[in-house]
Amino acid sequence: MIQLVERGAIHLWSEGLGVPGRPCALLICGAGAHAAFWPDEFCRLLADGGLFVIRYDHRDIGHSTHTRADYDLFTLLADSLAILDAHRVHAAHLVGHSMGGYLVALASVQQAHRVLSTTMISAGPTVTPAVAVELGLSSVRPEVWEALLENRPTGDFEADLPGWMRSWRLLHGRLPLDEEMAARYTRELYIRDARDASVAERHIAAMRTVPVSLANDLTRTTIPGLVIHGTEDPLVPVDHGMAVASLIPGCRFRLIAGAGHMFFHPDLWAQLAAHILDHARAGQGTN
Repeated sequence: MIQLVERGAIHLWSEGLGVPGRPCALLICGAGAHAAFWPDEFCRLLADGGLFVIRYDHRDIGHSTHTRADYDLFTLLADSLAILDAHRVHAAHLVGHSMGGYLVALASVQQAHRVLSTTMISAGPTVTPAVAVELGLSSVRPEVWEALLENRPTGDFEADLPGWMRSWRLLHGRLPLDEEMAARYTRELYIRDARDASVAERHIAAMRTVPVSLANDLTRTTIPGLVIHGTEDPLVPVDHGMAVASLIPGCRFRLIAGAGHMFFHPDLWAQLAAHILDHARAGQGTN
């Protein structure tokens, strides 16, 4: 069930899986990630568990419109709500990874009436250095950024794949990496749009607009929250996940031992699906 959603001059690619009318899970990707970040098998697990699943491409990625203008996190949040509107969903279980996790947190304090529950994966309460210091959070090791910046895509999949695989191994943690799954995800980047270094820049710029007040605002939310974090995440250290979980009243916190920031193994996705379904059922509502 593929649908292009209009937002002025922007078209957002979305896909619904499962039975419309059931409680909805909206899956929100991180910066530079396309909708197939959420694998088909994972989406089927959620749908078989009773959810209507929606995944979509952010603006500037995949099949959605690529722009030349900067925007903030609030614009990306409005995009996600437009996706729900187009699929005739009033409120949903919001599931976000990395940048998507910050969008989920923002939705819970800015648009609470559209949210049944929140699941934040590999995300934290802030990206502002001063707030991070105030909360006592660790920072990303410089060598991680240096290693990731060594990957310079050219738009040629075969030539670029080794660089991507080095990045995925770094981000995957210490669990076995399913190379076929990682290569399939990377190929999809090129099928949807040829990759170059500029594709995620506007997403990264939008991340800098995470409100300074978010950490404090989360202490007042009443929406059921779940935070999932890999113990070996090199990009968003695990104490960031612990911090955001501690701020949200009654929030559940689930560690995935050995997992990093990306998930290239079927068993990891099965774990994620089990946690999300358990959380959705605990706070089940209707849309």
